[in-house]
Formats: sequence, structure tokens, C-alpha cells
Amino acid sequence: MSLLEQLHAALTGRYAIERELGRGGMAVVFLAHDLKHHRPVAIKVLRPELALALGAERFLREIEIAARLTHPHILPLFDSGEAGGFLYYVTPYVDGESLRDRLSREKQLPLDDALQVAREIADALSYAHGHDVVHRDIKPENVLLEAGHAVVSDFGIARAITAAGADKLTATGLAIGTPAYMSPEQGSGAGQLDGRSDVYALGCVLYEMLAGDPPFSGPTAQAIHARHSVDPVPSLRTVRRTVPEHMEQTIRKALAKVPADRFATADQFAQELAAAPAAAANLERRSARPAPPRHWQRRLPVALAAVAVLAAGYAVYAGRRSGEAAGGSMRRVAVLPFENLGRPEDEYFADGMTEEITTRLASTSGLNVIARRSASEYKGSRKPLREIARELGVQYVLQGTIRWEAVAGGTSRVHVSPELIRIADNSALWTSRFDRVLADVFDVQAEIATQVAGALGATLLQPQSRRVAGRPTTSLEAYEYYLRGKQYLNRGRAAADLHAAVDMFERAVALDPQFALGYATLCYAHLLQFWFRYDPSEARLAKARATAERSLELDPELPEGHVAMGYYQYFAYLDYESALREFALAQRSRPQDVDLLVGIGSVRRRQGRFPEALQAFDKVEQLDPRDYRGPINLGETYFMLRQYAEADRELDRAILLNPTSIRFYATKASLYLARDGTTDGARRLLQGLPPAADLSALPGFWFPPLVSPHAILGLLDDAQRARFRQISLDSAITDTATFYLWKAVLFEFSRERQMERAYRDSAARVLERQARDRPADWGVHSGLGLAYAGQGRWAQALHEAETGVALVPWSKDALAAAFALGILAQVEVGAGRYDRATDHLEELLSHPSWLSAGWLRVDPVWDPLRHHPGFQELLERKGGARGLRGAEPWR
Repeated sequence: MSLLEQLHAALTGRYAIERELGRGGMAVVFLAHDLKHHRPVAIKVLRPELALALGAERFLREIEIAARLTHPHILPLFDSGEAGGFLYYVTPYVDGESLRDRLSREKQLPLDDALQVAREIADALSYAHGHDVVHRDIKPENVLLEAGHAVVSDFGIARAITAAGADKLTATGLAIGTPAYMSPEQGSGAGQLDGRSDVYALGCVLYEMLAGDPPFSGPTAQAIHARHSVDPVPSLRTVRRTVPEHMEQTIRKALAKVPADRFATADQFAQELAAAPAAAANLERRSARPAPPRHWQRRLPVALAAVAVLAAGYAVYAGRRSGEAAGGSMRRVAVLPFENLGRPEDEYFADGMTEEITTRLASTSGLNVIARRSASEYKGSRKPLREIARELGVQYVLQGTIRWEAVAGGTSRVHVSPELIRIADNSALWTSRFDRVLADVFDVQAEIATQVAGALGATLLQPQSRRVAGRPTTSLEAYEYYLRGKQYLNRGRAAADLHAAVDMFERAVALDPQFALGYATLCYAHLLQFWFRYDPSEARLAKARATAERSLELDPELPEGHVAMGYYQYFAYLDYESALREFALAQRSRPQDVDLLVGIGSVRRRQGRFPEALQAFDKVEQLDPRDYRGPINLGETYFMLRQYAEADRELDRAILLNPTSIRFYATKASLYLARDGTTDGARRLLQGLPPAADLSALPGFWFPPLVSPHAILGLLDDAQRARFRQISLDSAITDTATFYLWKAVLFEFSRERQMERAYRDSAARVLERQARDRPADWGVHSGLGLAYAGQGRWAQALHEAETGVALVPWSKDALAAAFALGILAQVEVGAGRYDRATDHLEELLSHPSWLSAGWLRVDPVWDPLRHHPGFQELLERKGGARGLRGAEPWR
């Protein structure tokens, strides 16, 4: 009996085997029909001798990891199993060619095509490496071209085979990997490979796409391995002069012999490739030195005038705010980032010392200490102190230098030279010099805080003295890991930073199980991973709760412990009263803490207690006029209350404080849509974004576009959408499912239906897993409703969207309720249930939300309702004949 007949007999009733498609080193591939799901599939059957060597149980257990990979540029794994003595796995059948087929036909690819394919492979690699899966066999044969886009096949299969039976491969004659694309460490037989080995292979593939041949070849596998390990990379520009120099340098780095000399991640490689055309274009522009384009000649004076008006307005505002605060009894001081005089790699230590001194000083009553977030903006600044003090609204500035050095005998010393400056006369109110062993670092922090407080006339009471003089840990190594974790935490909210922060904090508490502050900060890092949906699992919440409880068990009075427990109640269960109780306990010793005030304002807003939310955010502005969280939260809250003039004013202030934040520009553009009912102002704003504005943060922008990314993406120009198209999952500051939904809308705009469907399918698969893990999470169900709607699965979409609404009534969460109801209305429109959708929109218009009659007129999501009588009547009733300006604010 032939292999085809044996396989047909083994899989009868599940798959109808049609014909053999091809044979490779590991498997024979058959075209089949999936009888249950009515779709064509490819069934790959492992070679019998390989299956016998590996064994079924372990191989199938390992291959489950590959089945979890969900990415538009990764060929998914549908099924796997054992039948009739065969080990097999099932993937979609791609009716297209492989990259090898195209290279065989064309030899060399156009530059833009090669870059696109390489970036899409890198995007897939970044995702897989983030799930601890290394491909090990990146080559043109394993890259399929579907609708013009790259899809990587056999992802995780080599890993499964290696993990299941690496010690038995020799007997089968099988070597994992292909010599022409294998990294030196893989060719030498290194057991432990990481993502940098795949980066090397991708460098080889890109080299071949441009040059027509791989960088290294030879008569035998051993000869090729030797060339990979020893020979320099042949010059690309020798065989193809049109390759930009920057691109050749980028490929050379990917092909470095030593992994440490390559790009650390595939995402870094992709970013350099994305910059290659721009670098070449910039070089050409610098050489030609053309006159500025006429449209910029016309727009520049207008832009400068607008900036001048904003700056002048903010100067008056900041002066008023500073005057209000300075007019009180508290003395205001800023701790500027201490200058690191040691090695560059010790920068985290200087930053950590600055933050710890700030925290201890802030525990002193009678002083108002500017938060670290605002003061850190002046790191390395050469602005005069008087100007910095004016911008921060302070009367005193503490600055200094730090040097950490190792000395003979294996000990370390820390040298700190602080200086307290009175701004009024630019005099040194207090100076000192500390030269201590590293073990005394906590005493140094306490002495600085105590002496600065004394110099400013603040008297420390006994409870304050204990807090200022406290020693958070007995382990200097644990403290070092803690400071490194804080460095990652302060960088931002990208997944990689939060993952690294958790790792550092976990090491810290492992070294000192009594480190209460370490446990509290670890809890917060866990919660951020959950809140931003990088890991929205019950397991992550269990870790957060355990660390918060351990922190308070060790130190029941620790403010950071109560803050952590408060955010646990907030993020995990929307238990706002419990969260506020914890925040109130922390405020006893941190009454002026703006971080706490931001948390309190956010909770009050979700409770629907908008006046109290505004009061908290307004106090943030008063205490710290450089902290953009005050004006952005005020702006968003006024937006929801439809008090557009106040919202506009605050959003201008937020943009002035953080002029590169795409979130702030997108919020202001949304305000224009809601207020004006036209796209003119919003389009001008977004298409005039400063070059430094980071579009990779756009999918994480949670305000109105959580409901409708169509509205924002539709306002971008073609070049901006092209930039957004190049953003990979690893560089985007958002969760996986939201990123996929945004990318699906982007491909919907460009009418690339195959890619749109792939991203929607990927989003649905991610959200389905999350819904199983957290069935009470409204956001997962509402998001799944959007994903199913994009697939045309209307009954399931309605069920999920309705579940999301049921989980967050207005009384539970005013913010989430508005989002969930907006998503349901959108799904109702797509399903053709226009009456119900109109009822939902009327309900939204009767509550605080982003929605207005103006927004309804311009958002393309509501286009199917345009001629519906109920919708027209709603617009006329809620927004006048045109539904534009003049709508009454919500009261």
C-alpha cells in the first residue's frame, strides 16, 4: 500500500487526501480537504524513521507550543496527531508560491519588495521569539507569498523536533536547519540557540533577495559552515550598486559572526530596515540641498505663530498656577536628576538615587516636592536654573552629582555631592559631600532628605523621621535589581520594558524575602502587564495579589503597599470603593503625591463622579504644572462632559508639555470631530503631526478609537498610513488583539482583503483564549464582538458585544459602559439592526461619553444609518438641523 493510501486510511472521516504536493527533509506534504470545516489544508507527515526516533507523546506535547502562535505573518497550525503510525501536523493550504519559487523565476527582487518581505518575516520572528519559539530554519522555501505578503511556515516545528529528540537526530540523518542560512553557532552544533540565530538567517535571506545568491556557498555542508564562521560578508554593493549603503551596513550587522554583535531582536532589525529607504532619501536630499517646498514655506509662519500663542498662553497659565501654589504655606522644591560621573552603565543607579531622595523628601510635611516624572525631563538640560524653576513653579532646586566606583578589596563606594539652591538669589542654601561605602547608601539618602528639610525649615515629626530614615532592604544586590527594575518601569509601558521590570523585581525579592517595597513595586509591574493586556490572565492577577499582600504583611504602613493593593482592586475587579480606601491610607503619608491623585481622579471618573475627578486632576496641575497627566485627564474628562471649550484648552496644554504624544493629538482630533461635525480641523491637525510623533503608540490610544479606529486612520494621509503599516507588534505600545484589530482596519482601507481577514482572524483567536481565561472581562467580550463582526459572524458578534455591555452597567463603570455600548451599537449597525443601534446611540448621548451628533455625522462606522429615519430624527433632536456646534454640554 502506498503512503498516500495508508494516510487516507488512517485519517478517513477527518480529512480527504487528494494528492502529494512535495517532499522535504523532514516530511512529505499532501493536499487534503478538511471534512469538518470544509476547507483545503496541507498535511505534513514526518518521515517514518524520524517519527520512530522521536516518539509520538513528546513530539505532540512540544508541538502544542507552535499551535499557540497567532500572527498574520505566521502560517497557523490547525491540527496535529498520530494515526496509523504516522506523526502529522496540519496547516492551511496556501494557493500561492514560495519565496524560493519567486527567486528561481526572478533571481533578484526589487528593493521595495525585498524590504517588505524581510520586515514581515522580522515581524513574525519578533512575535515568536516573544513566546520563546526560535524557528531554526528560516529560508526562502519556508516563506510563502500570499496576496503579496510573506507568511512563514513550519514555525516551531524544528523546535518541537529538536526538543522532542535532539539526541536521536543523528540516527535519522536529519539536521535541523539549512547550511546556506545557518548562523555560525547553529552550524557548530550549539544546543542553546536564541532569536539572534533567526536574525542571522533572515539576514542571509535578505542578502539573497538583493544579490541573487546567499552570502556563503560551498561544495559541502561543512565548507559552508566554515565560511559562515570565518569569511567576511561579501559586499552587496559590488554586485548591486543600487543597494543603499545604510542597508548594506544593516545586513552586515545582522550577519555578524558573534550573536552579541548582531541586532538583539528581530524587531530592531526590522526598524533599521524601515529606516534604510529614509536614510538613502535623506542623503540624496542633503546632497541636492533643494529649497524648502512651497507648502512648507506657506505653513511655517502659521505653525510658528501657533506655537508662540500656545507658549505665551501656557506661560501665563503656569505662572498663575505657580503663584497659587507658592502663595500657600508650603515651600516648593524640585529634585533634579543627579548627574552620573561614573560609567555610562551606572546611569540607572544615579536615576534610582535621585528618585529615592525625592521619595524620602516628599514624606516631609511642610514641603511640596515636584514629582520625579516632571523633574526627570530636565536630565542633561543646560537651561538656566531660574528658567527650570519658573517652569516647575518652585522656589528651590536640589541638584548634585553621583559616582559609584569599585575599590580594592571588592567593596564599592558611592560619592554624592548635593546642593540646594535658592532661586530668588541663586545662592547655595546648603551643600555637602558624602563619601561612603555602598552599604551606607540608605543613610546617605536619609541624611540628604533630613538636611534639606531642615534647611527649608521643615520639622520632621517622629513618624516622618522613621519613613525618611528607613532601610528598605538589607541586601545591596537586591537593591541593585530593584533600581534596575525601576529604570525599566520608568521607561514607559511597552511590553518588553514591563517584562524586564518584573524580572528585575522578582530577582530582588528572591534575594531579600523581607523586601516590602520590592514586593509592592513588583505587584504594580504585574498589574500593568494585566491592565495593558500583555497578559490578561488570572495567573497574572494571582501573582499581583500575592505580592501586594506580602508587601503589607511585611510593612502594614508602607504607602507603596497600599497603592499596589488599591490598583489591584481597581485593575482586577473594578472595585473602586476598595481602591479608594487603599489610596486614602497611602495619602496619610503622601498627601501631595500626584501619582496618587491621578489614580484617585481616574477612579472617580469611572464611578461617574465627574466633579470629584476634575478636582483631583486640577490639583495635579496645581502641584506639578509640568506633569502632562493633569491636563490630558482634564481634557478627556471635559470631552466626555461635552464641555468642548474647556477640553480644547487643556488638550493644548497637554500637547505643549508633551509635543510628540500621538495620544494627545488623536484626542484633540477626536474633539474636533465631536465638536464640529466635520473632518477639516482634525485632518489638518493629524496630517501636520511633528516628525517625532510616534505612530506606534496609536493602537494603544484608548479614547474614542477603541470604538472606531476608522475615524482616526481615515484622517491620516497615505504616507502616515504607510508608516503605520510598518509598525510591528513588538514596537507597538498595546496588546496583541488591539494591535491586530487596528491593522485589520488599515488593510480594510487599502482593500487588501486577504491581510484584513488574516488580522481579524488572529485577533479573534487571541481574544477567544482570553475569554476562556477571564469570562467576566467586559473588554475581552466587546473586543471579540468587533473581531467577529469583521469576519461577518454576526450572531456571535452580537452575543459577545451584548455580554460586554451586561458586564459593565453605567452604575459600575461610566467609562467602560460608554465604550461597551458604543461597540454594541457598531456591531448592531453591521448586523443591520438599525433601530436597536439608534436606541443605543441615544442612550450614549444621554450620558457622558465621547459621542455627539457631530461625531455621528463624520464617523464612517455609522454610514449605513445615514438614511434611517430614526437616526436622522436623533441627529436633529440632539444636535440641531446640522448637529454641529452649540450642542448643550452634558450636566
